[in-house]
Amino acid sequence: MFRRYEGAGDVIMSLAVVNRINEIFPKAIKKYETSSTMVPVLRKVYPNFDIRDERMEADFALPMLYGGCREKRQHVVESMGGKIEEIRIPFLKDTSLGGNKIGIVPYQNKHAKKKTKEWTKVNWKALVAVLQEAGFECYQLGDASERKIRGPKDGRSKNFLDFMDKLCSMDYIISIENVVNHILWAVRKPGTILVGGSSKEWMTSYPIHEHVKSSVDCNCWASVNKDEIKSNCTVSCMKSITVDDVLESFLLC
Repeated sequence: MFRRYEGAGDVIMSLAVVNRINEIFPKAIKKYETSSTMVPVLRKVYPNFDIRDERMEADFALPMLYGGCREKRQHVVESMGGKIEEIRIPFLKDTSLGGNKIGIVPYQNKHAKKKTKEWTKVNWKALVAVLQEAGFECYQLGDASERKIRGPKDGRSKNFLDFMDKLCSMDYIISIENVVNHILWAVRKPGTILVGGSSKEWMTSYPIHEHVKSSVDCNCWASVNKDEIKSNCTVSCMKSITVDDVLESFLLC
């Protein structure tokens, strides 16, 4: 049995290990305990697994932890025992048409373990205005409960599966660091990720993405650094990232 409840990105990273074990032991009875948000996702990935958001009994359980990745300078996936190339979500396909549709994901999604960083609405509005002026069609992606930013078209979703599909329908994604970069990597889609003040973006990053860092160096994301997250992280970490910084990273792709 596999067990990982938080956060959504951690569950997706765990697929590298789950995929490998599933291939080695195709006839074994397999279970996965996870959050209610990720149950429908995992049921589509592993239709033969018993997947629930409650405790289950098993002869052997893997908690899918990744302690020690900082000391070993490992990607989280490698710390779990997998390789980033093994992250796959078979039902998810890149449905973009090679056009000019850009999706922005401005908020730390509600399925995250901690709300740790956001870029200001003023910056997002300015970024969208420049992109629209250049002829790009911009959509705000995320949960339907999140605040709508004036400027981009409304592409928010009522459930997580729809959110994943909409990400894959865009030609390019610009997002703060959250579950998005893991979903994009699963279908090998490029994007610009605002990683903020973390000096250790190599723990959760992927080679096809551009990463925009803050000039302020602090541990501001993910359960890897959950004991070091600062209460004023949103203010101190993302403030120095400018619209020009993000545009420059976009032009590099």
